[in-house]
Parts: sequence; structure tokens; C-alpha cells
Amino acid sequence: MCSSCLFWISNSVDLIHLLAAICEALLFGNALMGAILRRSASDAPYSSSYAIEEKSQSDVLMDSTTADPRKHYEGLRFLKQATGIMTPALALAAFCIAKFGDFTVLCDVSLARLVGHVVLDASFLILLPWMALEQGPMTVAVLQNGAANIPMLPQDRLANPAAHPIEQLIVSHEQRFRLSLQNQSMSLHDAAQTYKARYGLPPPPLFDKWYSYAQGNNVHIYDNYDMIHDTMLPFWSLKPSTLRRRVQAIHANEDSFVIWLEIRDGQINRMEGGLPWQRIAISGMIEDFVQYLPDLDIAFNGHDEPRVVVPHEELSTMVVRGRAAQAATNSVPNPSNAFSKPTDDHIISSSEFAIHSSFADYTHQNPYEHVLLSCPPESPVLIADQQSAVDCESPLLQTSSLSLIDNHTAYTDVCNMPSLQGTHAFFDRPNALSITHGLVPIFSESKLSSFQDIVYPSLWHWYGQVFTNNTLDMHVNHKRVYDEQLDMEWDAKRKDLYWRGSTTGGYSKNGGWRRHHRQRAIKYLNGYGNATTLVPDQYTDTDTDAPSSFIDSATSNEAQYWPTQQLPMKDLHPHINATFSGIGQCNTSDCHAQKEFYKITPYANLSDAFQHRYLLDLDGNAFSARFYGLMRSKSVVFKQSLFREWHDDWLQEWVHYVPLSLNVGVAGRGWTIPDAMQRTGRQSEWGEVLRWYLEEDEKAEAKGIWGPGRVMAERKREWSRTVLRREDMQVWMFRLLLEYARVMDERRGEIGLMCNE
Repeated sequence: MCSSCLFWISNSVDLIHLLAAICEALLFGNALMGAILRRSASDAPYSSSYAIEEKSQSDVLMDSTTADPRKHYEGLRFLKQATGIMTPALALAAFCIAKFGDFTVLCDVSLARLVGHVVLDASFLILLPWMALEQGPMTVAVLQNGAANIPMLPQDRLANPAAHPIEQLIVSHEQRFRLSLQNQSMSLHDAAQTYKARYGLPPPPLFDKWYSYAQGNNVHIYDNYDMIHDTMLPFWSLKPSTLRRRVQAIHANEDSFVIWLEIRDGQINRMEGGLPWQRIAISGMIEDFVQYLPDLDIAFNGHDEPRVVVPHEELSTMVVRGRAAQAATNSVPNPSNAFSKPTDDHIISSSEFAIHSSFADYTHQNPYEHVLLSCPPESPVLIADQQSAVDCESPLLQTSSLSLIDNHTAYTDVCNMPSLQGTHAFFDRPNALSITHGLVPIFSESKLSSFQDIVYPSLWHWYGQVFTNNTLDMHVNHKRVYDEQLDMEWDAKRKDLYWRGSTTGGYSKNGGWRRHHRQRAIKYLNGYGNATTLVPDQYTDTDTDAPSSFIDSATSNEAQYWPTQQLPMKDLHPHINATFSGIGQCNTSDCHAQKEFYKITPYANLSDAFQHRYLLDLDGNAFSARFYGLMRSKSVVFKQSLFREWHDDWLQEWVHYVPLSLNVGVAGRGWTIPDAMQRTGRQSEWGEVLRWYLEEDEKAEAKGIWGPGRVMAERKREWSRTVLRREDMQVWMFRLLLEYARVMDERRGEIGLMCNE
């Protein structure tokens, strides 16, 4: 009977068109249902500004364990290429897939689409409930949430000018986060097409191997790798043989302080330098994919601090030439999806060795002018009249007179901050700094915006996640690793801001510690000055009416709804637990002075922080090694940082962490606020940020609902377990090394993955 039906259908083109139309109607209904599910996932009930009463049913459905829609995508691509006259088998198969599959795209059947639009109008109201019952949940919604079961802000909720500035920031950055995750590639073909559209050249050779590896490790981000492309761009201006010789020159210098990795014939041939745990981490990070890499020499920075600063004029020329070299790859009709063997023997001339193996040592010295050589000459840090220099305010929220950060990436552009010499230890006296002004490929775990190092995932973070009980080296052990059993639930945590650490960040002498970021932060938090806070001009909640004496007049920059007023810091002290547990990196007199000035408390494990709701994270000598442990906790992270890391494209300020500026407003004997910072007229936001989260979470708790702190704590916790895993670091490293291998390849203009492969 079935075969007779098939024969009958095969002779009826009209019925085939109708069946194809129904197929498209089902697919369209499925896609629209996915949009509705995503919308309902974000429309969790709110009974106050941010507080969440309960998790909606659709949020419970958004589980990261659901089927990956990529497994159906290749079948859909075949349907997209089909003509309007489909064979009966394809029509029936399409119908079955539409009924039982998961979809995030539409089937585009050329002739059937005309009928589909007509059928859709009549059938969609009937199809919608059926699809809701029988279709699986959309994993794309998990990507947008950043957490499977954590409710989100409503998508249509716009920043209200009457809302508190922090609320405005949270809402706007929620929207930015959604946009950054929309339309992630769902197939190798899409990833290759997106790559070419985004970066203007084909993907590197073996990009297909990278995609399969990423897919096999359940990676959620396939397109957001801008840092890799931006970092590698100037290297395209140099010949591959030149780059290879420069790497060899670094290795030949015994004082270069690098970890040397040599890959030959798809395996690690030699590794030298560094500590044992560092070599283990590098080997473990690449062992899954090293067989796909060509012969490579790689120099990993052994210092915490970055190493490469190219003067602006030279760097600008390199960027222009690099773009031209990349654009030339598009003229090759059939690039080879394979790397080639190096043709030179790495002969290094004496002049080349002298230029590109030498490093200028600025350890314990002021490096300000030297580390800013790559900045444009018109930058605020380089203008001739520094007496009138002003910190750039564009990264800050324009509707507030506080230093609330609206764009953290832009804020970390050190070329725009003349005040850095007086607010960050690195720009006063770094603890160790050895730099070169030639473009040499050195891999570093973090860098400042003015440096040209190649950033890769931190060995601290990778190693700490794998060997949780290994004490091979004192620098990495279980004390830096998150242990969920030692964490506490939100309701049981103390309602305060917590930090413990030492005076790392730079080296202090002649009282320089008063210009260092950690010392300034702890002084401010424990000081007895005033915090600038915001109060509403009109209160609509009768439970929070304030006396008229509490309200000051608005400043010229302030939105009319939120004038400023001064709150004594001592009023916040019950909610602050931030002290030093060690004094170091200073000469004898400065170490003694700091021990006299600060309260020193016993050393604390990372797990001690999990007793507190709000956790402060500060730069050390470079990036913060404890950041991943804090991100995995059930607490909120308040982060002050200038150093850029590999994961920056994947985390969103005000969604996954609270960004803090360097403006801590310290004052008193020996303490000054740099003129370039004072000229902005902006006050420190630190006190108001803490006050707002404390009060909003307290209000929500009184109503039995979630406040903004708890929402952020859970969302960043789930998101970090989604994109900051060991597997994510390895996938990022694989893609980075493919790009590095291509720029080193003598035939780099003739190799790459064709977008239709």
C-alpha cells in the first residue's frame, strides 16, 4: 500500500508542491516557535526593577543538555538547494524531519515557497500548539541566556532615563550581549563564510579540523575571535622567513626569558625554559590537535608582564601592508587546504640577532614613555601640554557624573588615560619588564592595549582546572581552584565586599605605593572620606521616601532624576571586608611604611571568598590569576582591570561582572588624584556601585524575589561553565595556532579553506 501511495504521489507534481509547502510551513512555524520560546525565556516576571519572582516554565525548558540543532543543519542545506519539483522521498523525508527535528533555520524551496506562504496563513494557528508540544527546545536560547535556567531581562525593556544609571547599564549591555551571540554559525560552511565576511580573507588551512574539534567539544562560540585576527594583522606585513628568523633570534638569546616550544612532524619535538608546571600546561593545551600543526617554533613569555611595543608610525605602516597582504589571498581561485614545509634554514644574521633578540629592561623603573610608543601622536597620553591633558570620557556613561564604565574594552585603551602614572602600578614601576620595540611574535597570557604580544589562554587557568590536587609547583595548587563544595548559597553569604591579596602590581620605592592600583583601592575602601552616591529626585516607592535634606542639587552632567550626594565611607564599612594579607615588591622603607599604614590580616584561601556575596578582583603584576575561580562562584564579581585576555570577546560587562574604574577618589596626606582625572569632573563610582547592589538585593530579598546581584551571580556562573572551560581554551588555542602557522607559511597567500568546502 505504501509503495502504491509513493507511485501515486510521484506522478502528481501539484501534490509534491503542496507537500513541500506544508514542509516549509512546519519549518517556519518551528522557527517562529523558537523565537517565541526565546522571548518567553527572557520575559521572566519582574515585580521590581530587576528582581525575579520565579523561573518561568520556558526557562526550565532552556536546558543546555538539549539536542544540538547543528546535527540537522546539513540535511536542511540539502533542502535549500532543492528545486520546486521534489521527489516523493525528499518531500516525505522533509515532512518527517520537520515534525521530529530541531531547527533554527528555514527551508527555502524555490517554487514551493510560493504555495507555502498561502498554506502558512491558514495552517499556522493549528500548527503552533502542535509544534509547541512535539518540538524540542532551542539550544540557541541557551547561548543567548548564558545560563540554562537563569531568567533574563525582557528583550523589549529599554534603558529608561528615569532609571538608576546602573540599571540603564545593565539593560543596555544585556542587549549588546544578545547581539554578540546572534547568528552564530551552525555549520562549517557558515563558519567559513562568516570568517571571510568578517575578516576579508579565507579561513586558514585545516579550519575544517578546527571546526570539528570545536563541535566535538560542545563549544558555543564559533565566530567571535576578533582578538586573534587583530593581533595577527601586523605580522602579515613581514615575510614569513623574516618572522621565523626573529623567533629563532629570541631563542638564541639566553636572557630573553621565554619558554621555547618546537613542533616537528605533528608532535612536540622540544620544550625548554619555564617551570615544570608551565611546560606541562603548554603540552596539555595542544596535545589534542598538535598532529594537525605544521613545523613551528613558538616563544612563550616567561614574565607576567607583556613584552612587545612597536612605535606608532612603524605599526601603522605594518597594519596597512598587512591588510593588503591579506586581501591578496582572495585572488587565489583554489587555495590549498594544507600547510607547506619551511624552505629556509633559519640562518640569522648578526645584525638581525642584535636588533630582534635584544630587550630593554625597565624592571623597577618608570616605563611610561616606552610602553606608550605605539599610541597615536594625538593621543591624550602624548599631547605636548600635559598640564591640560584630560582622561578620555567616551568609555564612561554619558548621563552620569560618576565614572561608571559603559565600554570596558574602550576604557582599557591606555592611550586615552594620562592619569595612569598616578593610578596604576605598572605605569609607575613594574616588578619585571623587559620589552622590545621590534615586531617579534611572543605569546603572552595578557597585555595592555599598547602592546603587540600574541595573547593566548593563561597557563594558570588551564593548569589549575586540570590538576586540582597537584602541588607540583607552589604557584599553582588547589588554593586557586574553585571547589563547589566549599561555596555557599546566596542566602547564606555575608552581605559585604570581600578581597584578600598582597601588594603585587608593581615595585614601590620613594613612596610610590600611593600611586599603585591595589593600594589605592584598599585605602579608599577602608578610609574615612566620602563616597559620592546618587539619589532620585522623586521617589515613587513610598517605602523608600527620603527626607528632603538627603537630596542635593544635580551636577551639570547628571540626569535630572539622579542628583549626587556625599555618603560617609564609614557608613559602608560594615559591608566591606578588604585587606592586605602580605606586603612585598618594595624596598625596605616602603615595605615598612605600608605595614604601618595598612591592617594586615592572615593569608586566606580562595574558598574563603565564597562566604561573601560581592567579590573584588584587581590586576596584579598583570592579569588576575584568581578571576576564573571567582567567576565560577555563586557570588558577584566586581572587577578593576586594564589587562586584556583571550576571553574578552566572550564576556560582557554588567552581565557577567561589574566593571570598576581606576578612579577611587583617595585623598589625604601623601595621596593625590591625578590632574588628568580631576579635570573630567567625575567622581568615583565605587561607593555608589556597592551601595546600589546592597540596597537593591536587600529590597528584593524582603519581597522574596531575586535582586540584580543574585541574577548576575548565577548568570556569570553558568556562562563561565559554558565558555571558560579547559576545552574552550584549547579550541581558542587551536584556532590561534592555525593563524600563527599561516602567517609563518611561505605560501600563505595560496593556502586556506575554500568557503564551499
